[in-house]
Amino acid sequence: MKVLVLRVYNSNEEYDLMKDVHMKYDDSIFVVLNPTLQKDWNYNTEKRLLEIKGEESFNPGLRIKTFKALQICLELFEFDYLVRSNMSTVINLKLLEEKLGYLKGRSVYGGHMWNLQYEDSYSGITKEMLAKYNNLLYISGTS
Repeated sequence: MKVLVLRVYNSNEEYDLMKDVHMKYDDSIFVVLNPTLQKDWNYNTEKRLLEIKGEESFNPGLRIKTFKALQICLELFEFDYLVRSNMSTVINLKLLEEKLGYLKGRSVYGGHMWNLQYEDSYSGITKEMLAKYNNLLYISGTS
């Protein structure tokens, strides 16, 4: 069983220390937005760093980073389960894989499943975004 852990990442002193720990102890993929990128995205295998063209921000950057990274990971990697997480979340992958093993390949979602069906300009859900991602099923946070 292959669990891919995708971690949203911004380079700063604290997150860089956390990234060093993840580089040493797990196989996480780190995703950042990079406004100077010449193409839509780039993946550096050695650094396990997925760079996506765009500006870092809470809104809409975090959402854009997550949606685009999920699309790219579906193209780039083979995995049975994908966990989208933050840098500061500790995941015991051995225990997670053990728990997932009981599911025998069934789909599983942690947390409340939401269906994207409404505009919410405060959260960055615009008419354009809704037109592109209408009825997308998602789970908020690491869940």
